[in-house]
Amino acid sequence: MTERLFILDGPGFLFRAYHALPFLSTSRGEPSHAVFGMSTMLWKLLREDSPDYFAVAWDPPGKTFREEQFAAYKETRAPTPNDLRVQIPRVKTLFEALHVPVLEVPGFEADDVLGTVVEQVRDRPLDVVLVTSDKDMLQLVSPRVRVFSTTGRGGDRVVYDEAAVKAKWGVEPAQIPDILALMGDSIDNIPGVPGVGEKTAAKLIGQFGSVERLYENLSLVPGKLRETLAANRKQALLSRELATVSTRVPITLDLETVRRREPDWDRLRTLWTEMEFYTLLRQLPAQPAPEAGGDETPTIADAESLARFLAQVPAGEPIAVEWVGDATPPDPTVREIGLYHAAAGAAVVSCGSVADDGCRWVVEGLAGRTLIGHDVKALAEWWLARGAALPPLEDTAVVAYLLNPARTNYKLEEVCAELMGQGPGVARAGTRARWIGDLWAMTPRALEEVGLRRLYEEIERPLIAVLADMERHGIRVDRARLGEFSRELEIHLDRTTREIYQLAGEEFNIGSPKQLACILFEKLKLPPVKRTKTGYSTDADVLEQLAIGHELPARIVEHRTLAKLKSTYADALPTLVNPVTDRIHTSFNQLVAATGRLSSSAPNLQNIPVRTELGRRIRAAFVPEPGWRFLAADYSQIELRILAHVSGEESLVEAFRRGEDIHARTASEVFGVALDAVTDAQRDIAKTTNFSVIYGVTAFGLSRGLDISTKQAQEFLDRFFARHPKVRAYLGRTVAEARERGYVTTLLGRRRYLPELRSGNPNLRGFGERMATNAPIQGTAADLVKIAMVRMAERLRADGLQSRMLLQVHDELLFEAPAAEVERLRALAVEVMESALPLDVPLKVDVKVGDDWAAV
Repeated sequence: MTERLFILDGPGFLFRAYHALPFLSTSRGEPSHAVFGMSTMLWKLLREDSPDYFAVAWDPPGKTFREEQFAAYKETRAPTPNDLRVQIPRVKTLFEALHVPVLEVPGFEADDVLGTVVEQVRDRPLDVVLVTSDKDMLQLVSPRVRVFSTTGRGGDRVVYDEAAVKAKWGVEPAQIPDILALMGDSIDNIPGVPGVGEKTAAKLIGQFGSVERLYENLSLVPGKLRETLAANRKQALLSRELATVSTRVPITLDLETVRRREPDWDRLRTLWTEMEFYTLLRQLPAQPAPEAGGDETPTIADAESLARFLAQVPAGEPIAVEWVGDATPPDPTVREIGLYHAAAGAAVVSCGSVADDGCRWVVEGLAGRTLIGHDVKALAEWWLARGAALPPLEDTAVVAYLLNPARTNYKLEEVCAELMGQGPGVARAGTRARWIGDLWAMTPRALEEVGLRRLYEEIERPLIAVLADMERHGIRVDRARLGEFSRELEIHLDRTTREIYQLAGEEFNIGSPKQLACILFEKLKLPPVKRTKTGYSTDADVLEQLAIGHELPARIVEHRTLAKLKSTYADALPTLVNPVTDRIHTSFNQLVAATGRLSSSAPNLQNIPVRTELGRRIRAAFVPEPGWRFLAADYSQIELRILAHVSGEESLVEAFRRGEDIHARTASEVFGVALDAVTDAQRDIAKTTNFSVIYGVTAFGLSRGLDISTKQAQEFLDRFFARHPKVRAYLGRTVAEARERGYVTTLLGRRRYLPELRSGNPNLRGFGERMATNAPIQGTAADLVKIAMVRMAERLRADGLQSRMLLQVHDELLFEAPAAEVERLRALAVEVMESALPLDVPLKVDVKVGDDWAAV
């Protein structure tokens, strides 16, 4: 079989990867998408095509000979974006790790290196594949030379041999420079002949054979085209010269130097770990990970075996644990627990071996020991379900979240790969416990280095037990209320469906965007607002705009709202009620939001609508135990208070200290009217403007929120900042510091990394700037709520109250209390929550009490 030489157009594919992929970065803020694109493409090419020889052609720094010939050559190209330039050293490291030689010659482009190499191996028994998307390279195609291009639809590979070039261009490969001489090349700023496009150029070269013969027979070209060609003869000949790949680069290829070799696996693994390419890391050959202390991990099946293991662990030293089971609250199941300590080695506790006491022997044996786990909340719930006090817990997943809050998941394998360069892979719980122990050994220093140890120890770590307790308690649901509401929604849906059919003049699938678009834009002739890849959009924004001129879009919005309430809440929630507890046990996610906010899932109880009457009907189905009541404690205007504190804006600080309506105060200042003369409309505008400032909303965004012109919105913002100059200064200072450091921090030190600020894409940079202004405020609010949760749990326990915390939703905590404890709980919530974080402005907590969630 003939050997194959692959040569990659390095710069071409680097730019293609940079522009084709969305902006990506590491947790440290280092741009990475171009490196990821190159890594993915090279890895796939080397594995799937298995070339015998492989090299990369690269552009050298400085000018090339073409720029000497034509000063404007490539002049229209924008400078290399900063976020691409910083990735080039990483790409060079990638080549070195893959043992891919780089061919680079001063004064010559990568194209010319490719052409010269092709010429040098032309007479050898070798098939050559040029991996490039540059149409210039098609001129090198011959019986033994092909081009692999990814210019096809969806990034699919297109292979060009002589027949394919002829089929696409109508000429032989060697005639490609002649076509480019006439049509030009906007990418390289090759001028060509004005007004001559691809089709005309291909037709002329197909007829005459070359630019020279075209000009020799110019009289055969009709009319105006002949005049244009004649006037641009010199330019056409220059363009042909510029488009012709040089085969005379001073380079001599020794095939053995480009023979494919095995990658440097350690270096490749290190690079991809530093760049956080976890999907690629999983494709690398597994590293041997022997069990510590021997071959087989011993199994502990009873209390005596556990005691013998623990006797080897020095008193007071923590033990790493890895549990295996089902994390579903309120009573997770644990099948086995891996244990590890350097002095005792690894072992696996089998929790199914002694079933008569629910494995209480494990809980009792480990009582008082500090346990280090990875995402230990479910283990904590299992522990609590056995009626035992929780031992001291440490959590490496929470630590990893604090160190890198932008990750999509915190699986042990990937965290170990990020922080230690490798992970346990598929292994028994004992081995995984050892990895947790190794991970923990380095985390205190890592937290200390970025100033996050206090945040971990005082907020995130104690919160684990609080969330475990909340998940175990769950919240009671009145299934009868939900059933009644579901039937009402069904009737309402039927009526709305009939109205829609009547307005449309026919029946159709209301849930089909395609059929709906046909009704709206073809039958009713409503003006399309925007297109998607599959046709005209019928999303909520579009329907709301269309509803101004026709009733049908409004009915569609109503139908979607009713259908979602019915399917997502009224019908689904009863199926999630635990048959034993008669309560819903949501899962609180501590490791999801980069801002530090908690979220909930299975089901998501934070997104239940509250602003509409129908949404409140869903909340009304959540009820306390008989003889108990709900109490909701809600922070008032928490983010605006934090803005006043961090900016030091006196007018805002004083307004909060006086207990004024802050939105009315803003309206008074912005509109220049007395506080008692502010209208409802002016207050609404001021409220929207206040929150727009916090969230970094532009004048355009504010205009949409207020349904006014962009000019008017900008005037409102200008007036706000004129009256609050310290707010403007704070926001500007925050963005500047974020650009310099790559991250912003909350008052308690939580970091939000913002690599978008380094992007060459203006839209992404704008997004990064908005995040820079908002994240410190929103993140501080999240920290404050978590402090309140931890301290409320401590006080409820210390004061011996039966009351319990059930939910956290935005800035609100929901409690369930015996009727006799309600007033005591009210006073406690105000005391603890309003003193949770000292600010220059007072914190205010509004408390409501009711017999269902809607009532509070």
